[in-house]
Amino acid sequence: MASGYPVRISPDAKASLKRLLSKVITSNQLLVLSEIDGTQHSLSSFLRRLSDSNRIPISTLKLSVKRLRRHGLIALAGSSEAGFDRIELTESGLLVIEILLGAIDR
Repeated sequence: MASGYPVRISPDAKASLKRLLSKVITSNQLLVLSEIDGTQHSLSSFLRRLSDSNRIPISTLKLSVKRLRRHGLIALAGSSEAGFDRIELTESGLLVIEILLGAIDR
């Protein structure tokens, strides 16, 4: 089977993937994925903002980030000049967001 991008997904396949992903991605994980925009200053400030605005404990969000990283949906990009890690979506994370939330502009 050839592997290459972009992958065309039929509407039926997309619907199947959406059903599957909505069972494995928790609401907190989806919140983290959907809020990543590449502009936050650090992982800590990102989590603090999410925690404050959604009334979710930071420890819960940290666990979601850990699981998303382990599954390759997000990555931490170090910033040597500022001395902190910035959270970014991977290609897989973008695909999950596109399937679950529809087309996005990034």
